[in-house]
Amino acid sequence: SSVIGGGSATGNITINVDDLALAGSMSIQSSGELRITPRTASTTIGLGGGAGTLDISSAELGYLEDGFSSITIGDTSSGTGLITINASTFTDDVTIGSGNGSIDVNGNLVNNGGSVTLIGSGSTTTLTADIITNGATITIDDRVLVAAAGVELDTTNGGSTPAGADINITGAIDSSSGNNFDFTADAGTSGALVFGGDIGT
Repeated sequence: SSVIGGGSATGNITINVDDLALAGSMSIQSSGELRITPRTASTTIGLGGGAGTLDISSAELGYLEDGFSSITIGDTSSGTGLITINASTFTDDVTIGSGNGSIDVNGNLVNNGGSVTLIGSGSTTTLTADIITNGATITIDDRVLVAAAGVELDTTNGGSTPAGADINITGAIDSSSGNNFDFTADAGTSGALVFGGDIGT
């Protein structure tokens, strides 16, 4: 088996590539930070089978062992490439961003052990699927377009963690052009909804 880091590793791990292929019996593990960043700002990124030059499949996401202090995917400051997220699951705090690009969430983005943060350019993160955490915050630092019916942001994991956590959206929230889709944000009994822009305009 191949290991990057290991069970006793404490340092940060940075993987700076425009294309990534992990195969076989693989493990990436540390108690430090993990950063997977494109070498070229315009590189597109796909998660969980989403389209992208830097394609990190569901199997490859499974190589990321629980225990990182945080995981960052994308260039959150200078990236211009589209990030496409299909169904993807994490267990540590995760930030996914393209600082000057867009993000499409096309499959459920689930974090069973930490928070979810999306960072876009301000125009736009498009949601056609849910973002779910198990009592940890959801932050979208971007404008949000809801492009399918029934999209939900949920920090209660479907009610199994009733207290929930805060949901923060810095930009406006609206349906995609010509549509009037419903949208649910469930921050539980203890979380707050913090919206920094207009809703449904």
